[in-house]
Amino acid sequence: MRLLSVKRGTGGSGSQTAGLQDLASGRAGTGQVVATTGVRGLNEEQLKSAKYNAAEVKKLESYTQTAKQGELFAKSGALKPVKVAYLPKPQEEGEK
Repeated sequence: MRLLSVKRGTGGSGSQTAGLQDLASGRAGTGQVVATTGVRGLNEEQLKSAKYNAAEVKKLESYTQTAKQGELFAKSGALKPVKVAYLPKPQEEGEK
């Protein structure tokens, strides 16, 4: 599940419940998996009973940094930018 896909609000609609079930079953974001965000160790029941926690969202948001702060951090660690080429487009099944 992408962290940016987490929405505030109450659960209960079928599509939201289905999304949690997909997450618990490993089907969330099929074909678009880049990273996971804090899902390890949670079982299906815990995901189903999850409630919105404004204090934790506020805590998470407190970790954000500006681009300038990131640049200063990189500079302090003598980090240098590196250009990385995009991966080639995946071939369709049957293409060579």
